[in-house]
Amino acid sequence: MVDNGFVAGKPNALVQLALDHIHAADTRFNPVVFCGPTGSGKTLLLQTIETLAANSVRVTTAADFARDFAEAVEVDSVDEFRHTFNCLSTLCLDDIQHLAGKLAAQNELCLLIDDFVSNHRHFVATSTDLPVDGGKLCPSLVSRLTQGLMVPIHTIDYSDCLSILQSLSRRYSLALDDDLADFLALHATQQGKNSPAVLLNRCLTRLIAEAEATGHPVTLPLARQLFTDNSLLTAPSLPTIVSCVARCFHLTSKDIRGSSRKQPIVRARGIAMLLARSLTDRSLEDLGRFFGNRDHSTVLHACRRTENLLAEDQDLHSLWRELRCSISQKHFPS
Repeated sequence: MVDNGFVAGKPNALVQLALDHIHAADTRFNPVVFCGPTGSGKTLLLQTIETLAANSVRVTTAADFARDFAEAVEVDSVDEFRHTFNCLSTLCLDDIQHLAGKLAAQNELCLLIDDFVSNHRHFVATSTDLPVDGGKLCPSLVSRLTQGLMVPIHTIDYSDCLSILQSLSRRYSLALDDDLADFLALHATQQGKNSPAVLLNRCLTRLIAEAEATGHPVTLPLARQLFTDNSLLTAPSLPTIVSCVARCFHLTSKDIRGSSRKQPIVRARGIAMLLARSLTDRSLEDLGRFFGNRDHSTVLHACRRTENLLAEDQDLHSLWRELRCSISQKHFPS
């Protein structure tokens, strides 16, 4: 079973089944479409697929797919556009409902899905609604999407949150006592506007950062102290994060939010994006707009690339920890 840090309990057993099949390169269920409202953790699932993949996986948004295809048509490079997908074992398309009204892109995607299915490669998509609902997509695309596995993402309850906490605590090598787990699980289930899985991950990240900044262990009293003023729900601002990173790397905030591809700036920008993802509740789209009107997928890939760098470079990882602690200490004074 794939330890995905998201799926738990019987309501989402089908999600777990789909992830296991994708991870095992079992294409009996193909395509796979995860359906759930905004904030339900669909993008988190695609990140899990990308992280655990043994072969080549690409995660992009439907909006980016449509834009890239339109640009390829404009410059007469459709063959080159199609060639970029040939080496992939799995293609993940986020928010496929955003192809509504883009008939040419939908028709192109139909051809792409046919190629992936016939060659036993996985095509995975997410949508806020079941493709058959609302008539937003053309019949030929709906037909292809529904020939595979439709996977609704259900609301996660208290017991599911406890299971998610167990998974996350293993990921962070963190021992959680029962009282703290109960406190966090109850809080997560009461925050209706947020994905419980995403909120639990954010809470643990913030608790760990606060513990490192103050030298205190991760305990229930620390969690209660932070929740007293809702500081687990009130994130540092994006300008604050960027300003701290800029000072650390001897750059300006304008450098980090700008378009420069100089390696030191790219690295600092990746650190800032990853800090923003872990310390705030801003969406990838929000972060993309803040960091120079970049795409959702650009931010995602920058964060993934930075995570890989942190795993390989101990000095950079130490710098990351110092920045995270510094921002936490300023935002949550003890």
